[in-house]
Amino acid sequence: MNIPPLNQSDSATVLAKAFIQAADRLGITKEHYSQIIGHGHSSITRRGIDPTSKSCELTVVFLRCYLSLSLMVTDNEDQMRHWLNTHNQHLSGIPAELIESEEGLITVCQYLEAMRGK
Repeated sequence: MNIPPLNQSDSATVLAKAFIQAADRLGITKEHYSQIIGHGHSSITRRGIDPTSKSCELTVVFLRCYLSLSLMVTDNEDQMRHWLNTHNQHLSGIPAELIESEEGLITVCQYLEAMRGK
């Protein structure tokens, strides 16, 4: 089977859908999207996430966080939301607040991947 490659528009849509679904499962509100990846909900749903943008890079890091956390708690939404909104001694903060900055998002991602043993 020969599957054609995604064009930039398709990639933007796929990234947007993945981000929105992961954020929703983690209980992240639409109002916080822009604090995490720099674009609000309406912008993401209308235009997607440009695969060549900084927002794309942040989206990929966010999705890595989501994947690591999901694997650690066997995809239990309640546990994922609890972890995200509870103070973490190793991170010296609440992950949901930390991911609102680029540095915090990267730190949380590195922590989760290390905890998962990647």
